[in-house]
Amino acid sequence: NCRVRILTFADEIRRGVRHSKETFDQVLSDIDTYERYCTEHPDFMNNKTVAAKAKILDVYSECMDNNDFL
Repeated sequence: NCRVRILTFADEIRRGVRHSKETFDQVLSDIDTYERYCTEHPDFMNNKTVAAKAKILDVYSECMDNNDFL
């Protein structure tokens, strides 16, 4: 479920959908949970979220720098 939320959130960002700080905080929590799951299950394929996570973190940093959350 975390992976789906991460990928959906990144897709929304690419389409220009803006988000509140609270929704960013939730997806960052999902990223932590998902990464912990992947660490605990080393045979689980994780390639799908690498770019999505990078995009989310980039946009989050921009929003923090500019105080530009929804």
